[in-house]
Amino acid sequence: MGMNDAAVGALIPYIETYYNITYAIVALLFLSPFIGYLVAALSNNLIHHKLGQRGVAVLGPISRMIGYIPLVSHPPYPVLPVVLLFAGFGNGLEDSAWNAWVGNMQNANELLGFLHGAYGLGATIGPLVASAMVTKGKLPWYSFYYVMIGVTAVNFVAAITAFWGATGKIHRETHQSSTGEKRTTTMTVKSAWAGEKRAIAIYLVISLVLELLYWLVPNFVASVIFITFLGFFLGPLFPAVIVTATKLLPNDYHVGVIGFAAAFGGGGAAIFPFAIGAIAQSKGVQVLQPIILALLIFLLLLWLCVPGGFKRGGLERARENKEGLGSDFKSLFASMKRLLRGRS
Repeated sequence: MGMNDAAVGALIPYIETYYNITYAIVALLFLSPFIGYLVAALSNNLIHHKLGQRGVAVLGPISRMIGYIPLVSHPPYPVLPVVLLFAGFGNGLEDSAWNAWVGNMQNANELLGFLHGAYGLGATIGPLVASAMVTKGKLPWYSFYYVMIGVTAVNFVAAITAFWGATGKIHRETHQSSTGEKRTTTMTVKSAWAGEKRAIAIYLVISLVLELLYWLVPNFVASVIFITFLGFFLGPLFPAVIVTATKLLPNDYHVGVIGFAAAFGGGGAAIFPFAIGAIAQSKGVQVLQPIILALLIFLLLLWLCVPGGFKRGGLERARENKEGLGSDFKSLFASMKRLLRGRS
């Protein structure tokens, strides 16, 4: 999945030259997979109920194959956004399914770290392989998708082997039996050392400081250090969001909610590079750092709206008490009111 998502950006200049089109037109290749992700987000809950994880294991790789096989024949450009929509759909199905599956395991924080680390490895390797094939191997841009067909075939065999017994009937029975009951031990995720909410709030504050230093300190070596640590502290965000969702929401909502999270994440990955690139072309690259800083501040404020406080076990208590978004702020304001009344 990481190779699929990241390689498009590396191939954009070669596709632009090959078809003799403008950047604005070729940038549709960023937006097309997002639509596929969105369709997957809307349908993955139904697919789980009807076909189970086995259905996802079949439909995900097949959808990507439907995207990749036409690409190796380098069709007219209008075909490219259409077939990449299928690749995005396949990625969206598997992204939400495997995140929800791992997020319900014990030690979910650590396991999701490995899962997203594997995605990050693919996202690192994909552009390098794609660029090397074109620049060093003197191969046309579409040759990279032969590699993706091979990788997807391996993924298909592995997923079918692992999830052949996970039918829709089993999925329905599992979720019906858990309705109205407390989570069993197998569904309980161990908290991180400080609890997800506190840990991620700390990581976001550190990320804000690192981004500010990266922006203000004009030194190459220092910039490399700052950006490396920035990636280190931003890395746990998405896994922590998945674990938080599995702790706060009923089991039957996990696949749908995580699907939407993955879709919006894919949307951000599609829209923001295009939008920020257009702004940078118009106003200069100096606008990039203030935009990223503003996004980090927005993320921190949004994260603080998650209920449960900053103590370990707070998310579980918030679920039991049916607390909503922003409940911590409401409690804080209520405490301040009581304090002011006591002083008066």
